[in-house]
Amino acid sequence: MADNFEKLTERARRVLWLAQDEARWLNHSSIGTEHLLFGLVRDTECWAARDLRSLGVRLTDVRAALKRMGGRQHLAGRDEIELSHDAKLVLERAAGEMQRFDDFYLGPEHLLLGLLDEPQCGGAKLLMTLGVDLEQLRQRIMVGVNHHASAVAPVNPHPTLGDLLRVIPIAETQTQARLAITLRSLAVYAHGVVIHIRFVSEESLPILGSIRWPRPNLLATDEFGNPYAGRICGLTTMARPGPYDRPAWYFGFLLDPALAPEASELEVTIMERASWTFTIRLPREEEQLR
Repeated sequence: MADNFEKLTERARRVLWLAQDEARWLNHSSIGTEHLLFGLVRDTECWAARDLRSLGVRLTDVRAALKRMGGRQHLAGRDEIELSHDAKLVLERAAGEMQRFDDFYLGPEHLLLGLLDEPQCGGAKLLMTLGVDLEQLRQRIMVGVNHHASAVAPVNPHPTLGDLLRVIPIAETQTQARLAITLRSLAVYAHGVVIHIRFVSEESLPILGSIRWPRPNLLATDEFGNPYAGRICGLTTMARPGPYDRPAWYFGFLLDPALAPEASELEVTIMERASWTFTIRLPREEEQLR
């Protein structure tokens, strides 16, 4: 877990600091998942917090619930406030979400996903008390992760796609021609499917100006032989953190025509300098939510 703490973004560290500060102010003996939720909502610049607020989660309501908590009085003379058992589990879950999406670091959105992965914890129960649909919140956060965790706020890649129905994480990576390609996930909307891809160049940032931006093409075929073409509907670029920074590009491809509803397998080919082929199993909705 120590390695994962080192991967915390400054924004995620701020969330933990806000949680600790609130626990200390309320004279609680440990930092619980409710305090983590408070930290997420309190950080107004975090887009995960904006998603929470858009679903009706208000800072005043979370703080009122924290004040009603009992049986966790702070011990006199004790300077350090440790994470509760459930809060530690949430951080472990958050690290798992980071790894599942093959992300480089752990941001507030992973912390929120980790909290949702523990539906019996106090923070998740508090969300349900406030009328939040946990699965709806999960899907909204996962779509944001696809536009890259902690990089940009999530947006609907095309306004005509309608409501987001589900996100299918994949996180499979192949490397060729000095490019590592990760097929991150599929986002299923009411009127279309978006495939999220990440390109990471082996070239270092000092010569980023001389690096040619990738111009990928995407083709796909389902098990019935139906062909699909990918149309770019979103692009983000950023640097990969680390001692040897690498530029990374995040693409969203809208499948055209719409994916056949009976399709259960998709072969996706990405072409840019070389060719990368991924085979994706498409779980039924009831499998995805299980």
